[in-house]
Amino acid sequence: LYKFNRTTTVNGTVQISDQSQDDELIPWTTNAAINQPIVWASFPFIAELPRPTAEAKVRGVNALLNFTSRPTRKIGFNAKYRHNTHANISRPFPYDENVRFDAVPEESPGMMAEGHSVIRDTVDASMSFNVMPFSTIRVGYVFDNFDRTGRTHNDMRDQGLRATWDTTGNQFVSLRVGYEFIARTGNGFSEQAVEDAAAQPGLRFYDEADRDRNRFNALVTLTPVPTVDLTASVTYTDDQYGGPGMEFGLFDVTNTAYNFGVNYMPNDHVAMG
Repeated sequence: LYKFNRTTTVNGTVQISDQSQDDELIPWTTNAAINQPIVWASFPFIAELPRPTAEAKVRGVNALLNFTSRPTRKIGFNAKYRHNTHANISRPFPYDENVRFDAVPEESPGMMAEGHSVIRDTVDASMSFNVMPFSTIRVGYVFDNFDRTGRTHNDMRDQGLRATWDTTGNQFVSLRVGYEFIARTGNGFSEQAVEDAAAQPGLRFYDEADRDRNRFNALVTLTPVPTVDLTASVTYTDDQYGGPGMEFGLFDVTNTAYNFGVNYMPNDHVAMG
């Protein structure tokens, strides 16, 4: 944490972690008709595993940086940067033969438990303006980039704008209204990855297809008496999916959510909702 002056501060954290798991692995098959020398003579690689334990390991690097400044009573600025690395550094587990459905030994060279990794960087910045009494307008920008191995798109990127208005017009009513637009685009597309999963080459998965999102939300809180408050909110989201070559998958989806709540606090020691 560092304070530049009375109105500007920056703080951050960095964390590095290792996770490991070395449990014993189950054999290629528990089928006694296969686990015998006459079968091992034709399929010698299923007689034993390449190694007896998992030897699995993942390394994580997480970093967070926050910057806050309020140069005047009417203007504020906030920026947040977040980094996450999930690196699978397990030793590869190659094989030349396998047992399909625990019943059929076969020649099927391949690799089990490939070390897929994720690198994600997110920037979230916003400015606030106190343009009216008891009210704040915020405008913000978000950038979210995530690289993943083992997926059809190695790189997905979200960029978006949002705006909110908060007001506490009086002691009885508070209101928040917000809107955001986020455009997602993918890079490094691999049609081979789709076909390797026995899918149509024109298929796109909803979490990595190009997408435009429009979202609106509103929240109102009524406090008729000091011991009771009533809350109601509505959120509407419209997602439109697309991208070059897309023929199958989720093309569009809309969601509308309503929430209602009542809270009652008869005294300082009891609250219910």
